[in-house]
Order: sequence, then C-alpha cells, then structure tokens
Amino acid sequence: MSIRYLPAAVGLAFCFVVLYLMRHQRLPPGPPKLPLIGNLHQLGKKRMHERCQEWHRQYGPLIQLQLGLDRVVVIGNSQIARDLLDKKGSLYSSRPRFTMAHDCVTRGFHTATLPYGPRWRLHNRLQLSVLNKRIVTRCRQVQEFESLQLMHELLFTNDFHPRFQRWANSLQTGLGYGQRLAKGDECNIHEMEHISRVFREIFATGIWLVDLFPVLNHLPAALAPWKSKADEHYSRTVGLFQLNTDEALRKDSWNWTKKIRSLKESQDLPRDEVNFVVGVMAEAGGDTTGVVLDMFTLAAVLHPDAMARAQQEIDSVVGPDRLPTFEDVDQLPYVTAVIKEVLRWHPAAPFGLPHSVIQDDTYEGYNIPAGTTVIASQWSINFDPETFPSPHEFRPERYLDNPDLPVSSFGFGRRACPGRYFAMDSLFISVSRILWGFRISPIKDGAPIPAWGFVMDGALMRPAPFEALFSARDVHRQRLIMKDWAAVDKDADKLYNAIEPVGAEMGFQGQEE
Repeated sequence: MSIRYLPAAVGLAFCFVVLYLMRHQRLPPGPPKLPLIGNLHQLGKKRMHERCQEWHRQYGPLIQLQLGLDRVVVIGNSQIARDLLDKKGSLYSSRPRFTMAHDCVTRGFHTATLPYGPRWRLHNRLQLSVLNKRIVTRCRQVQEFESLQLMHELLFTNDFHPRFQRWANSLQTGLGYGQRLAKGDECNIHEMEHISRVFREIFATGIWLVDLFPVLNHLPAALAPWKSKADEHYSRTVGLFQLNTDEALRKDSWNWTKKIRSLKESQDLPRDEVNFVVGVMAEAGGDTTGVVLDMFTLAAVLHPDAMARAQQEIDSVVGPDRLPTFEDVDQLPYVTAVIKEVLRWHPAAPFGLPHSVIQDDTYEGYNIPAGTTVIASQWSINFDPETFPSPHEFRPERYLDNPDLPVSSFGFGRRACPGRYFAMDSLFISVSRILWGFRISPIKDGAPIPAWGFVMDGALMRPAPFEALFSARDVHRQRLIMKDWAAVDKDADKLYNAIEPVGAEMGFQGQEE
C-alpha cells in the first residue's frame, strides 16, 4: 500500500472501531466484570437464580453477565420474556452450545440441547405426535387410573415422595413403553432415575470448564477427564433406552415408541436418536411432576386455609360419594388456581432452560448481539412484585382475580415444554383427588417446616426434606377409595389401546407451536 493512502486506511479502520463500539455500547446493564472470567467469581457463594434476583433489583429486569467467554442476558420480568421469547420466537429459539451435555454426553441426540433448525423441528413434531391435545385428552383415563392407585397408597403411608415418584414415573413409562410401574421399585426405573439425575447435574449451568471454554474439548482424553464420564453416561443411556424400546415394540398395547417409530418421518433418523426422542420425554415428565407434588404438599402443610377453601369448592361440586374426574375441571377454578400458585411460588426449575439469539436484535434501546445466551429466570419472574404483588405469599386467589396472570413454568416460545398440557392434566387429577380425600398436616404440631429451604438437584429444585401426615377426611371417603381401587380393572393395556384406535392415520397429529 502506498504511504499516501495510509491516513485514509487508518481513518477507515478508526470508523469501523467506532461503529463497533457504538453498536455494543447499549448492552443491557449488569454487575462489573473481571477480565477473562467476567462475573464467574460472583456466583460461587449463592445459587445463580438467587444472585440474579439481587442483580435484577439493582440493575433492572434485563441484565447482562459475562460467564467466561459467554455473554448471557437474564430476563426477570414476564412481559420481557413474552416480548422476546414468544413474539420473536424465530430469533430466540436456539440453544447455546452445551459442549458437555450436547457434544459429549448425548452426541447431539437430546432434544433439549439441539440448536434451532430442521433437526430440532423434526424432534418437536415427533414428540407432538403423541403430546398434541387430541392424544393428551385420550390419556386422561390412564391418569385417572394411576391417580386412583396413588390415593390408595396414601391411605397406608405418609412417605409421600416415593409414592409421588411412582405415580409420575408410571405415567411416563406406561405411555412411553407400555411398562407401568405397579410398585415403583422396578429395576429399570432405578437406572432411569440414575441417568436422569446425572444428566441434570451435567446440564446445570457452570459446572464444566469445557462449557465455559469449548476449545478445551480438543484436548486428548488423557487430559480431558470429563470425556470418560461422558462416554460412560452415554453408554448407560443408550443401553437403557434400547432395552425399553425393545420391550415397547414387543408389547401388544399402544405406546409412544410404537407410534413414533411408525411415522415415516422417523425412518431416516439413527436408531439411538429415535430412542432419545421418547426417552427424554419419559425422563422429564417423571422428574418434574413428582417435584411439583412435593411442593404442593409443602404448600398444604403451611397454608391450610387455602387448602380448606379448595376442599369446600370440591365438596360443593363433587360431593363425598365419588372422586373428582376431568369432567369437573371447569367447575373447580380455585383448585386450578392452587396448582398455578404452587408452580409460581416454588418453581421446580428456578432458572429455566437457556435460549440463544440467532441474529442481532434490539429491545428497548438495548442491543442483544447474535450468539447471546438468553435466560428467562423463573425465580425472578415469579417473584416480580409488579406482576405478582406480595410475591412471597401463597395466594391462589390472585389467579382468580386476574386470569391473565402468566404461568411460566413450562417455558416460553417455540422451546416451551411440549408436554405442558399433559403435565397440567396430571397435576389437576392428582391434586383435586388428594384434596378430596385427605387432610394434609404436620406430623407433629409445632414441628418446624422449612418453607424456604431447598435442595438443588442439578437444574431442579426440591423442597428440603420434611414430613407430612396424610389422613382420610372421613371413613366414608376412605372406604370409597378402597372400594374403587379394588373394583377397577388393573389391565392398563386396555387403557393404552383406547388412546388411539388400531389403523388410525399414522401421520403427524400435532404441529410445531
């Protein structure tokens, strides 16, 4: 280059630098950062959802963090979450790169970690083929049957957590593979719970150095100890999923596996990937539903007045001579409000699942560059006092006073949980029947209950261990539960086969939402 053009070149380069800085100077506010590590040093002493709630109070409902090399924008307000993740779903529906969870542990087969694109859309359509509203409505007889066993079990034990897990897991494995869990201690469910627990730990934000610095994944296995752990977990996962799949295909009854494998759109996928499509549905539903019922039990012990109001509503609609059914749902608005308040008051996934923006965007004058990880913090959203006045109070009536209040537990936009309708049905039938049949109280009067004590289980949050007494509301209801359980046909295959008639159209029944 001739020296006479040097000033012009320098000036042009200066303009590019200025334009770059102007483009990025209006990033959302956030706490001060250190070189290279960003805000990582500020996360160690508190759980991330609690730390972000503090920052939301200080900097506003949209904040920016730097975690290693990753830029992260955290949303703490439901309106912003809807504006970005719902209304701009075409931009905000991808996932950040999960080197450990996606590349190493699941080899790109897990629906939750897939980036937005044709592969994810195919997974989503396959899952919606068995989780669309038509199929979900036909699953209600299975949910009523499983909930009746739950009611019978609670007559004889106060060890509610394993009973809730049996009920939730049996729903998922029964529909997924035609294998209901009559006892809850079947050997394959222990392996499923182990695999699910390990994946939650791996998926939890900030545990793996390779997630913060993906270049480390190019190291040889001898210098990358996470690779052996990933290989072990992948091997156990595909082994169990294939075992369950083989059993499902041998069954005479309808199940998710047979339905999805019958679809021509699944034929070009690798065998293990199709197994993952079903397996992750079975895992996720069993995990979260059981946790939410634990949260409900905690609310029942701590807030007996709210439960008494729900029982009055049930008694006026259902009466003492039969259990609630799905036909009662429209006449039990306060029971539905109790469920929504449980989901809000103690969110099972307080930090939600991260999104990633696929191209540069702006919001309220702030720039959100392509590749930014975007997290809708369930904890901050659910305790935003502008949306939920007195957010720490358990007040189901807030959902009656304002039916438009958001329920964000199932995520936002195109990455919202595809099983949300099934989950809400499961919660309605179990909660309404438990309230119909039982009083829930502390084991000992005056015994302290840890209302705000939690145990993190990977990305899930469970209540700290506590005890509760389930006592039948009266002898008549107790006898009715026992009579109904003794009389019900225990052949679940009949219920599975009633979900979709033999010879039904095998095309997609759902569509991407």
